[in-house]
Amino acid sequence: MSNRLAQKKMIPSTLSAAYAMVPKKAVTLMTGAVSGPSAFLAGIHAYGFGTMGIIGSSKAAAMMSASAIASGGGVSAGSMVAVLQSVGAAGLGFTGVGVAAAAGAVTAYGIYALGSYIYSKL
Repeated sequence: MSNRLAQKKMIPSTLSAAYAMVPKKAVTLMTGAVSGPSAFLAGIHAYGFGTMGIIGSSKAAAMMSASAIASGGGVSAGSMVAVLQSVGAAGLGFTGVGVAAAAGAVTAYGIYALGSYIYSKL
């Protein structure tokens, strides 16, 4: 039975045939969408916006200092520093996860398309 299905191309008979059947663009988009929010949060934390607030002697601390000096002594609500500090402490939220997932999918597809283009020129 399985041999007959393999002959009709319903079941791939080899691993390379199975790989050829995978919709690579869809997998690329889904991988980017799943990893996008985590990558975004990792970048924010690496910059210095931690879960307990801004980490001392980090780029985020320098950014906060410059923002405070520019606004006359305090960080204004709604500024980039305030938003990034909130995201670093509390997470992205529903909308933020959607935006980061979309950005991750677009980035992953861009890398896929660039790789496909370079591979086609070899």
